[in-house]
Amino acid sequence: MTQAEVIFATPFRLPKTSDLGQSVVVLDVAFCATGAKRSYEEITLPFIQALGDRLKLWIDHHDHERNADWVNDHRFVLVSRLDHPACPELVTPERVQAAGRVDTIICHHDFDGIASAARFLRGGIDPYPGCEADARAIDSRVGQASERALRLAGALAVRHDDVLRRLVLGSLVNGRESSEQAKQIDRAFQSYKQRSHRAKMLAAKGERIGALLVLDHRGNKEKVDRTVALLEGQKRAPIALFLGDDGRLTLACDADLNLDFCEVFQTGGGMKNRVTLSMDRLDEVIRKLHSFQP
Repeated sequence: MTQAEVIFATPFRLPKTSDLGQSVVVLDVAFCATGAKRSYEEITLPFIQALGDRLKLWIDHHDHERNADWVNDHRFVLVSRLDHPACPELVTPERVQAAGRVDTIICHHDFDGIASAARFLRGGIDPYPGCEADARAIDSRVGQASERALRLAGALAVRHDDVLRRLVLGSLVNGRESSEQAKQIDRAFQSYKQRSHRAKMLAAKGERIGALLVLDHRGNKEKVDRTVALLEGQKRAPIALFLGDDGRLTLACDADLNLDFCEVFQTGGGMKNRVTLSMDRLDEVIRKLHSFQP
């Protein structure tokens, strides 16, 4: 079992390199896409440069136009989501061994990222039989996730704090939970199920604008699960458009559609079939996508 500190991150919110150890691994953290006040040049590249030789391995499965910059650097395993729908399958025993002694793991804070960290800590071995397939189902909607994975992923979708994330990590690494740990995860999962129900109701009331189904949640104090709303919306229209109360909008479509949001909106990277933009681009979104023909 590898002993390392695990730090949770996102592509646009990376830890200070001064707080990290001398041997760092990054898992399931994409290069930052271009957005309001953030970009690869402002966030990802300075982080890589500041780490220098302390960076031992970076594994990710998100497409980005700057992935090609690192193709000749053996530390980077950057592949397409189309080829690898989830990240844990890339965390092999051989790669864990090749990384050598590691004291810091940085992972994305969702189920896919935390399962990747758990697998690294376990020497490249799946936390439980089927976890690799579960990660594909949850992260890329490939197959059906198990009840075990749905519970953990649902809890993570509701509670965005490191305490819960470490509970999930411990559950995956150790294969067990104390009664108090299980209660915390169960409570979060119950809240997730309530938000999912409200998300389905929102999708049922969505307004169709051409190829778009608009799910307007602005001004609504009851929280919904954005991912569930988008998935339900895609059952009624080729493209689901979620308008949040946080000044952001999110677009999603089936991965098989001949539509690349990253290209359409020049984000530079991310998921081609799901993108989050600032609300001030709403008119642009409707103008560019309402007449889309699947």
